[in-house]
Amino acid sequence: MTDELPTSYASQFDVVVRWGETDAAGIAWSPHYFAWFDHATHALFEALGYPPHELLAGGRNSIPILHADARFVRPATFGERITIGTNLAEVRSRSVALEHFGTVDGELVVHGHEIRGFAEVKHGDRTQLQLVPWPDDLALAMMQRQI
Repeated sequence: MTDELPTSYASQFDVVVRWGETDAAGIAWSPHYFAWFDHATHALFEALGYPPHELLAGGRNSIPILHADARFVRPATFGERITIGTNLAEVRSRSVALEHFGTVDGELVVHGHEIRGFAEVKHGDRTQLQLVPWPDDLALAMMQRQI
């Protein structure tokens, strides 16, 4: 995982660190970054023309996180605006590797990675998922935005 900032992103999402997302020192608590990565992933799907609320309508499909990690470069603090730029690192038949670059005023604060799958909910039970191929038009849209 390289920390070199890309020159462009498939999508971007901004978040302002709120007081309730910080510790006593006013530093953003690390689990919140993963929630922000999730929001950024939703923004990516919206930018691709597939808002998650439509893609997942009816409860038949899911885009679960199969893997997530982050390298925290420097603390983000209360009131700072973090821009999370997201890129599609690798599009696979049933999953996609995403990179998230969180910056404050152009300075890298966090570099994250997720692998998301496209899954079918089995028997109406959201705890039973089976990875299935992306819809063809969505897979094409992701490949066209891959950087």
